[in-house]
Amino acid sequence: MVEPCGPEMGGLVFYGFEWLIEFWQNCIRRISTRNADLLTESVLLYTLSFLHVDRDSGDMLDKSKTVFESMLAYMKNHFTNADLSLRKIADIFSYTEKYLSYLFKKNTGVNFNVYLTEMRIEYAEKCMEGGMRSVREIAELCGYYDALYFSKVFKRIKGETPLAYMKKYDPK
Repeated sequence: MVEPCGPEMGGLVFYGFEWLIEFWQNCIRRISTRNADLLTESVLLYTLSFLHVDRDSGDMLDKSKTVFESMLAYMKNHFTNADLSLRKIADIFSYTEKYLSYLFKKNTGVNFNVYLTEMRIEYAEKCMEGGMRSVREIAELCGYYDALYFSKVFKRIKGETPLAYMKKYDPK
């Protein structure tokens, strides 16, 4: 009987790609007779894409930057969705939450949830400055199901309630 094998850290040929091991292991766990060919080819092509050498500099391309930029662009287009989470982005981009969390912290200095909250609150400010006056509607537009929770988050970040903030922009 053939023993199942998996990628191990001991025999690395390229360094700096250790995070791929978890990706491979995850794919191995998902393999079935129906998806074996497609999954195997996809994993191989995906892995090989990271081994591309930039002809001009001779260096390996920094694919993690591209992944981060793609994730950030997705966030900027979908931050108003209340169900947006690191898990959802990991599923969409086929990466682990752990790897995306690492990339996020490395590139922004804050974790995913802090950054997402800041995006949402910044958008809420723009809505209020633009004349919107319903806290419930603003909360929904910014990706919050609960207006009370939104108000608490807004106050924690801005130091004042949404109503107090809106008063500064009331034309009366």
